[in-house]
Amino acid sequence: MTIVICLLAFAVCSTSIAQEPPCVENARTVAELNECGDAVVPAIDDEINRQFDQLLRLYANDKEMLYVIEQAKASWFAYRNLFVNFVGAHAGGGQVRGELPFDAEKAYLKAAIRISQEMTAALKEIMAKEARAAEAP
Repeated sequence: MTIVICLLAFAVCSTSIAQEPPCVENARTVAELNECGDAVVPAIDDEINRQFDQLLRLYANDKEMLYVIEQAKASWFAYRNLFVNFVGAHAGGGQVRGELPFDAEKAYLKAAIRISQEMTAALKEIMAKEARAAEAP
């Protein structure tokens, strides 16, 4: 349970600065932002899924931890999606339906990338701690 609490706390409170791919700043239209997001976000999601899969393998013999990790994974993706929707809607002046204005779409994509990169870093840190613990005498 501690591992999940640490994971969520780090992901939500992290102050690390995520690197944005150049396509975010270079985009001049909503279509270009969407193309950028279609190229970037799935790759980040794949990395997050790989990190969660490593945790699942690490705790393969602990049914309670497996359950907690699966719940954390599902909850995190739900949180991320709702949060970036909020960021986009806020940047769009409260618009929540239809195509958002360019600046709102850009805020949405930046938030999705940033929060996803923070989660990736959090998961990698947890795995690094687990590896150090396994090596300790």
